[in-house]
Amino acid sequence: MSEPFNWFELFEKERESMIPPNVLVVGKTGVGKSTLINAMFNGNIADTGVGEPVSKHLQKYTREGVPIAIWDTRGLELSSAAQHAVFQEIRSEIRDLIETGDPVKQLHVCWYCVNDFGNRIEQAEIDWIRELSEQLPVVLVLTQTYSKKKLDFYQKIKEMQLPVKQIVRVLALGMQFDEGLEAQSHGLSELSEITFQLLPEQLQKAFVAAQKVNVEQKAKTAWKVAKLTIGGSAAAAALPPGSDLAAIGVLQATMLARITNVFGLEYGSKFFMAVVGGVAGRLGIGALAAFALGKIAKFTGIGYVAGVAIDATVTVAVSTALAAAYINVCKKALLGRLEGMSEDQIAKMVHEEFERKRNDGTDASPDDKV
Repeated sequence: MSEPFNWFELFEKERESMIPPNVLVVGKTGVGKSTLINAMFNGNIADTGVGEPVSKHLQKYTREGVPIAIWDTRGLELSSAAQHAVFQEIRSEIRDLIETGDPVKQLHVCWYCVNDFGNRIEQAEIDWIRELSEQLPVVLVLTQTYSKKKLDFYQKIKEMQLPVKQIVRVLALGMQFDEGLEAQSHGLSELSEITFQLLPEQLQKAFVAAQKVNVEQKAKTAWKVAKLTIGGSAAAAALPPGSDLAAIGVLQATMLARITNVFGLEYGSKFFMAVVGGVAGRLGIGALAAFALGKIAKFTGIGYVAGVAIDATVTVAVSTALAAAYINVCKKALLGRLEGMSEDQIAKMVHEEFERKRNDGTDASPDDKV
């Protein structure tokens, strides 16, 4: 089958359409900001040397292919006078961004990090939190929470009734102690979900793609994206005979590109081109056998209007099954369950998932567990 479009260009177009959120991360040196950032997002964004200086005490971290921008503060461990100068600089930067009038360029949410293990928050930090909360939503992140049961400091912070959206206890990386004791990583999925809810809707998809800790958040967002595209494929079924299959094929391929981008697989474009290309060969994207019912109806005595109705129903069922199947496989890829499998084996898996989901018709949906 000759391909009517360029797979790579299609994937890149969808990737570049995502608008990266700007997350401000505030906290003293040693509080674990870099560990938190790298544990949350793809690409080890906070690695040394990646940041772009915005000002003397503000660094912006980005990574090609990861749709997020992290703004990191430095100098909070300085003297009181120096801290005041640092905050003035950050406040000025926030004001300048607001004055651009472009909501995409704003700082969208702040993670204010305090070390839970240190069991202390300074008055200067409380003042910062209060001032920052007047400019943008603030989430207070208690880092290095080695014990889930030790809640003294958390309760103390809670009683202060600081103007924060949420207080989240996080251990970004698991720790091993003497005598075989171990503290497991926790809190990242909760922080991801809270941040997602605080972001403007047009930025949520990019955030989901960038984060790597909340698989279900990715699956839900991918399914939402898929259903929007499926509506377009149903509309394409009403195009004049001979043109609709190509249009539906492009929409289905676009849907799979969007799903791949939402999952934020580090080898996303390669995965998409290899696997989806294989699926196209197996299922005949652009010429799916399931559309035969609609084609027969259009070119026989059933009539064009009746044919459109059949085509639209079948199109929705096929596209829904394809989306559900592909999301299931992307979840498995993210969980490391496709390691060692060839591209053809993965494409075969999508095909098998598709056949299983197609039996559910328009009620098909991704599996809760894969």
